[in-house]
Amino acid sequence: MRPSTLFLFCVGAFFALTLFPIFGKAEEPSAPVVIGFDRNYAPFEWQDETGQPRGFFVDLGRAVVENGGREAQYVTDTWPGLVGRLEQGDIDILPMLVSKSRAERFQFSRPFYYLTHSLFAAPGLQGLTDIRDIAGHVVAVEKRSYAHDLLLESDFSVTIFETEGTLEALEAVPDGHADVAMVTSAVGMFLLAKYELDLKSYGTPFWPVDYAFAMRKDRHDLAQWFNLAFSETLSEGHYNKIYLNWGSYLDPSTAWSNGSRISDQMAFTAFLIGAALAFVIGAFFWRHQHNSFRQAADFVVPQRGGEIDGADKITDTGEATVKPRLRELDGAKFTSNFPLRPEFLIEAERALANRDHSEDCWELALLKLVDYEDVSRLHGGKVAEHLVYKLANRLLAGSFKAYGYYGRGIFSVLSDRPILRLGRQALLDPVDLDEHDVGSSIQCGLNIVPAASFNLDEIVQQAETALAQSLVRRRTWLMYHADMAPDPMDAKIVRAFRRDEIEGLRAVYQPQIDLKSGCIIGLEALARWDHPEFGSVPPAKFIPLLEQAGLSYRVADKMLSEICAMIASMPPRWAHLTISINFSVQDLSDPDTPSKFSRYFARYGIKPEKIVAELTETAFATDPEILKTALTLLQKKGMRISIDDFGTGFSSLSYLSSFPADEVKIDRHFVSRMLDSQKDRAIIHSTVKLAHDLGLLVVAEGAEDEATLAALIEEGCDRVQGYVIAKPMSRQGLDVFLETYQPAAVHHPS
Repeated sequence: MRPSTLFLFCVGAFFALTLFPIFGKAEEPSAPVVIGFDRNYAPFEWQDETGQPRGFFVDLGRAVVENGGREAQYVTDTWPGLVGRLEQGDIDILPMLVSKSRAERFQFSRPFYYLTHSLFAAPGLQGLTDIRDIAGHVVAVEKRSYAHDLLLESDFSVTIFETEGTLEALEAVPDGHADVAMVTSAVGMFLLAKYELDLKSYGTPFWPVDYAFAMRKDRHDLAQWFNLAFSETLSEGHYNKIYLNWGSYLDPSTAWSNGSRISDQMAFTAFLIGAALAFVIGAFFWRHQHNSFRQAADFVVPQRGGEIDGADKITDTGEATVKPRLRELDGAKFTSNFPLRPEFLIEAERALANRDHSEDCWELALLKLVDYEDVSRLHGGKVAEHLVYKLANRLLAGSFKAYGYYGRGIFSVLSDRPILRLGRQALLDPVDLDEHDVGSSIQCGLNIVPAASFNLDEIVQQAETALAQSLVRRRTWLMYHADMAPDPMDAKIVRAFRRDEIEGLRAVYQPQIDLKSGCIIGLEALARWDHPEFGSVPPAKFIPLLEQAGLSYRVADKMLSEICAMIASMPPRWAHLTISINFSVQDLSDPDTPSKFSRYFARYGIKPEKIVAELTETAFATDPEILKTALTLLQKKGMRISIDDFGTGFSSLSYLSSFPADEVKIDRHFVSRMLDSQKDRAIIHSTVKLAHDLGLLVVAEGAEDEATLAALIEEGCDRVQGYVIAKPMSRQGLDVFLETYQPAAVHHPS
């Protein structure tokens, strides 16, 4: 047989075998599919306070099963318990990291995610820069985890401390049971932030591994059905929607701030991957899986402390820090030969100690590949690392005194000249991979190294602050200045909310009146916090901090609980009052928000129409589709939706026409100046007319005198709140006010 004929025969046979499950399988049974999820593997999967599983993997598993026309049932347990249940057949499907040993026991779906591992230890631990340095240490790992399996199979000279979960592995370090914890990077960073563990991540993340759905080897019919349902889920775009719902929570470096979203280009690429032929999917999975094992094996080969010579051999130099020679690095040599953070600090200290102190223009900078995490998730670790290699080679071409790699697409450089003058365009131009049709922009945080005495750690921290500010402000680069330094009070506020030490948090109430009848028609609940150390902390201080830290839900939960209890206890004569509550985008974008509201309503026995959810107009610019879906669900439950601070954004008309809303609140900025400014009064006039044409109520806030009240009546506003009626007051003060209020006193101004 000729080679070409043999090749065509093999390809045809492969397609026949691959597509046979699609066209030739028997009809799958209708029994529920049981999926197992870890109780504490946030943000990917965890069990909430009601006992229900939540997370990115949970939503994806549910979508696949439902897309295949089956019912999904869930089992949550510790990880060792889940693996045992899968082996015994008590559960059908379990998402897990793919490994060679696991592939011998289970069959896997195509991979859908990518995770790395990291080392976590107490701050100040010396000599821990990467995985090779764990020798001689007690290492805490979760039983039957990927890390546990690999440590058992390797020849590392370590003592293994087994735990039942990832959190327990991390807690074993401060508890004194272990020196180091080895867990997946994203989950470890998430749990560190959530539980405020006094640990830090060391070195560069290692062991890039695929995540996939595992099934028993003998469940061939289940695997055939599931893989078909999975392919349809990908090709129909469901994966992208689920990823967008959870994207900001999956990256621990942005989960507590603005989050990060995949671009349209990446979404389209993901769609193409999902729609690819079975042959390409199978070949990619086989090759990627084997390369992952090979990369993990190569990674642990000792290669530190050397320099690459012309023959690409490692020559022992006997020095603590080694610079790569000025030449192209390739992927295989980058990790082991490019200086990491500790080596960078040593080299920077040495260079600064030898400098001429008359030189006062030395600068230190941190550069980040902004889209590194998204590229990793959607295109795999190798593609993301190619971006890293390209930026590394760009830096090697510069005349820098020291450079290093922090991991996660972040580099550091030290220069004896203004860095951006050396080549602003070369440094900050996006890094593109034409062969993969992906790229990443670069953002930079800079700091000047003074000629006089200085602390290098402090200089680096300030550069990190400048980088963080550039990311938040979406600036290409920022130079550090003192105003960027975090307020110690801010850290204490965030820590108090993380520990749930918020005893002084309470609601105050400001009445709203109906301008036709003069009667009190509603209340706005406003958060106030009396801190034991700082005294009264204004919402403008603590609310933005909590939103950046991902903790605003604590305020929302506290306020919602207090207000629902208040509505339930109101006397019948005040049963008509509605209460407005301010929510952040994070609060309403949480997939659990609608069910959480339902639980509160059921617990206190109140009707949803008593609650008005207020959201600032500028917030609608963030994740508009997710927010629109959440608001629509809340409105269907009977809640009213209010657009607060109306007129302060840039797309007011589009918000009114596109988003579900029942009322708009004119910002106090316009109300307070309407008597002196014809422009502000014209804005109020047009807003009232537009809102009424759309069938919406108009509430004006910030009315402070009788003349303003009369002008608002003249303009046709429906409701008003402000000091002319009453200041925000406690529940006790509100009871007195409601009993003594006389409608005519404010409805007919003198």
